[in-house]
Amino acid sequence: ELSLSTVAEAVGVSAAYLSTLFTQKLGYSFTDYLNRARIECACAYMNDGKLKIYEIAYKVGFRDEKYFSKVFKRVTGQSPTGYKNNMGENR
Repeated sequence: ELSLSTVAEAVGVSAAYLSTLFTQKLGYSFTDYLNRARIECACAYMNDGKLKIYEIAYKVGFRDEKYFSKVFKRVTGQSPTGYKNNMGENR
């Protein structure tokens, strides 16, 4: 379970300072960074083709499959099902 506050505590800074650093250095928030990293991992699992989408969602840290789908589409431009289907066509 990752959160801004747990990461900030682990590195010894305040959550507000860590949030500011993320925005200044990367141009997006900690949550956006975390979601992008999770979606990148999800894509790798989808490329493998062994897990169902809901299994992938939970495996990469999402506790809500609908939210996973929303974030996935925001990051990749397509739904998880669409992405998975396109990967099948490209194999």
